Amino acid sequence: MEDVQFFKDSRIEGQMQALVLRLKVCPVCDSLTRCEADQCTLCNWAGKFEDDVNVVSDRLSALLGKCPELLHTLAPEAPQSFIARMKDFLFQEIRFRKRIDMTA
Repeated sequence: MEDVQFFKDSRIEGQMQALVLRLKVCPVCDSLTRCEADQCTLCNWAGKFEDDVNVVSDRLSALLGKCPELLHTLAPEAPQSFIARMKDFLFQEIRFRKRIDMTA
C-alpha cells in the first residue's frame, strides 16, 4: 500500500514540476498565466512576467492548497496504453458476460 502512495506522490510531483515550467506569475494581479500567453488572462498585463521557478511553485502550491481538485484539471493523467485498455475491455467482457445455462 505504501508503494501505491509513493507512486501517486511521485506522479503528482512530476505533474507539479511540469506545470511550474509551463506557467508564469503576473506581477500586477499575482495570478498564474501560461508561458505562451502574451497577456495576463486576468488583468491583461502585457509587460514582464515573473518566471522564477520558486515564485511560480509557491503561487501554484498556494492555489492548489485552496482547491486541490485543480491538479487533475491542470495536469490530466496520461491516457492508458493500448494494452491496458484491452485488458480492461476483456476483463469487463468476461465479468459481465451472461452465463450459458448448460442444464437440460
